[in-house]
Amino acid sequence: GASNIYIRLPFLFEGIIYGVVASVISMALLFFAIKFLVPYSARLIPNINIVNLYLSNFATIFGMQILIGSFLGILSSWFAIRKYLKI
Repeated sequence: GASNIYIRLPFLFEGIIYGVVASVISMALLFFAIKFLVPYSARLIPNINIVNLYLSNFATIFGMQILIGSFLGILSSWFAIRKYLKI
């Protein structure tokens, strides 16, 4: 018989992969949303260029999204494993 961790580990890795893929997709959508909203935001906040702010903090935003997305993927996989796999 397989050990518990041997059965659970692929599900946890799947949660990590879902978190990373979701982070990449959300960063792309956020970039296009920012590019679309620049003319409208310039009226509200005239002294700040949002695209430059986004690009200068890209690594921080992307890193935080990957960490939080991976954590949420692991957490949801863990709860699903506990509920549906009675090992």
